[in-house]
Amino acid sequence: MIHFQKDSLDEIGKALKKYGKKYAILIDEGVDQLFGKEIRKVLKDKGIEAKYFTVPAGEKFKNLSTLEKLAEELVNNDITRSETFVAIGGGMTTDLVGFLAATYMRGVPVIHIPTTILGMVDAAIGGKNGVNLSSGKNLIGTVHQPRAILINPCFLKSINENQLRNSLAEII
Repeated sequence: MIHFQKDSLDEIGKALKKYGKKYAILIDEGVDQLFGKEIRKVLKDKGIEAKYFTVPAGEKFKNLSTLEKLAEELVNNDITRSETFVAIGGGMTTDLVGFLAATYMRGVPVIHIPTTILGMVDAAIGGKNGVNLSSGKNLIGTVHQPRAILINPCFLKSINENQLRNSLAEII
């Protein structure tokens, strides 16, 4: 299910309330710096129980090493199948967290909250998830459909004009 939201982080809390109460939030480190404090407040105000994990930013971290580090961090924080993963970030984050959700404890539900234009129109949709090997991009992957995709334009305020042009060109 794809939800198109109003330009407000409060919408995220409302939507997540429909899908459960316990979440493992995996958020891109750059997005966390820009929006993390407000996201945490919104979810807390909605009574949503969440543990937060930072995903390193950048394509160079979309690999098995990062995947293993995140999985170990989840295990060390007692994350089980009772939590739903929430990926907050661009295409790299939705790919990596989607793959992690498909394989962690043999599969847990995932909700994508893409924060880039390409993430909103491509990466978060379709359930394609993958990680890179040194020999190539997306050579290991899964298809793991998300429970929901929350498209919220508030994240696009942080995109500069060059990123906007590049995204629109790739969409075309």
